[in-house]
Amino acid sequence: MEGDISQTVPEYLNKNPHLKISLLNLDTDIYEPAVTILENLYPRISIGGILIVDDYGVFAGETKAVDNFFKDKNIQINKFPFAKTPSFIIKKEG
Repeated sequence: MEGDISQTVPEYLNKNPHLKISLLNLDTDIYEPAVTILENLYPRISIGGILIVDDYGVFAGETKAVDNFFKDKNIQINKFPFAKTPSFIIKKEG
């Protein structure tokens, strides 16, 4: 789907209200698109599903969006022991 993610993601979800996600790769690098994805798509990730945060700790915008979104949530941001990126979150609760 082409276009502005802040418009295309909500439009897609309106047309696909039953969408469930098991693996989501967040790779926007900048704040606003990352917020749009987190607000709209993270709730659709199934329990046990994985959110890959491609540039967490590398690009300030994506990092800030993730930190702000999860600041009051009980999540753990995981890193692979063999690479600086990506990071990942396993969704444990709704």
